[in-house]
Amino acid sequence: MGYEQSILSQISQLRDVLVRYHGFAVIRELIQNADDAGASRLDIGCVGALAGADHPLLKGGPALFVINDGPFSPENAQSIKQLGLSDKAGDAGTIGKFGLGLKSIHHFGEVYFYLSSANFEGSPLAPRYQPDGIQNPWHDGYAANEDCLYPDWNEFTPEDRDRIYERLRPLLADERLFCLYVPLRRREQVGEELNAIAPQFPGDDPSPTSAVFEADFEAEVARLLPFLRHLQAVRRWSDDEVEGTLREMSSLSFEGKHEQLRAGRSPYGLPLPLGGVVRIDFRARDISNRLTFAGQESYQNHPDFDRIADREDWPRPISLPKPGQPRGRMVSQAEPAIPHAAACFARIPTPGEPGRFEIIWATYLPVKSPAEPEANLRSPDLVTLTLHGRFFVDAGRVGIDFGDPDAPADSRTVRQQWNDLLRDDGTLDLIIPALEDFATAPGTEDSPGLVRGLVETLQGSPLFRRFRGADLSEASVGLPRRPRGRQMGKVGGRGSSPRRPRADQGRPAAHRGLPSTPDARQTRRSPDLSGLAEPAVIGRTTSLA
Repeated sequence: MGYEQSILSQISQLRDVLVRYHGFAVIRELIQNADDAGASRLDIGCVGALAGADHPLLKGGPALFVINDGPFSPENAQSIKQLGLSDKAGDAGTIGKFGLGLKSIHHFGEVYFYLSSANFEGSPLAPRYQPDGIQNPWHDGYAANEDCLYPDWNEFTPEDRDRIYERLRPLLADERLFCLYVPLRRREQVGEELNAIAPQFPGDDPSPTSAVFEADFEAEVARLLPFLRHLQAVRRWSDDEVEGTLREMSSLSFEGKHEQLRAGRSPYGLPLPLGGVVRIDFRARDISNRLTFAGQESYQNHPDFDRIADREDWPRPISLPKPGQPRGRMVSQAEPAIPHAAACFARIPTPGEPGRFEIIWATYLPVKSPAEPEANLRSPDLVTLTLHGRFFVDAGRVGIDFGDPDAPADSRTVRQQWNDLLRDDGTLDLIIPALEDFATAPGTEDSPGLVRGLVETLQGSPLFRRFRGADLSEASVGLPRRPRGRQMGKVGGRGSSPRRPRADQGRPAAHRGLPSTPDARQTRRSPDLSGLAEPAVIGRTTSLA
């Protein structure tokens, strides 16, 4: 006999998922899901209660909506109904589509509704999964309604579907769309015992919009866009209580020609530039700002990556069975082995506020660990260095599993060996080419003091002290004096130095002298940048607003 499944076990699993997500992390997952679906635009916002609705959660209070123009398939609908499984395992082109990340939306509400323009006619999954529906974790799909804690939550009537469409009609004009509609959790929904999936009640907040969207929402989204492969524009909306219509609060989009992350589309061994401008318009205040970004990405063409990926203990996640395969049959596919890395600098002017410099590790989406301390800058700018790699992360995308540099090399897991190799031979090697490109980016090339401050801050950072693989001496002398309009190099991008072969190139990863080891750090050249700028001071975080 197998394990018995129950509604309470589902709720317990969801609570375990939600522990990993807080604040903007939930919104970030929804943005990533849209990008994985191939969407080019996303609209997000809060609206009030639906007057006359049949469902008690729709008519009782405010709701969050998320709309994108990506496709929605029967397999996607099946994935939504699963907890812990998705339809994307083994897919090199997706990160979080309809997996656990979507379940993080329960941070805001007990149930969610979904609508789409899809037609499932002819699909073998169609009898069970539909293009519109409700996801109610308090019902297992089999038990009678009277056996559930909230029996009146399980119906999604055609009339309520039409009411949502009518409420969001200005945003639902695309021929292809997918919409999530989440009634925000309120205490009266779950009774005095507060039998809720999560103890957050944004629907009771006097300003639900403020409860869902943090003050730096626009800055965070702007920093995400360069690392998304499809999404081009994000707009945030709110209710206009006077007019009774939707009001556009802000919009973000690329301005002119730009280069986003290519991820699975660039040839191996060829570094490619990242660069462009994200325009940020605050419609409610009639002001705008811009994020300028520049960097480099590359695929690592080295046999050590293949040797690690060929190991028997290489991860093979379980995915949903394909149509026609028997239910209960395990379907596992090898995790895509993609040695992709990138380093990218981004700058947002923050007039009237102290400048600050942040270093963020990421696997497309930023992670919290390893955490690099923030540093102050003399110029009034928020500058971010994002260090990306197709790393293995934990289930909640909180941290990257790097190996202990003081532990024996053969004690590292296969995930740690992959992560360490990709960090040392990929991500860290791109910092200098990225900095050189950033120094000649529009709006930055006329600010040599900013670049010099970044060079000195980098050299004094704990990251640089831990990994001496990046040699800043050439960049620090050349960057401020670099002439404008330097042509793109064949290998390293605009004005970047040619890659120097490592002395240990070709040795197995387990025996390689990686930059994270003490011996390697001692043999690396330590650049001397004294006198270029006053020492940076480690400081506290400030807001963008």
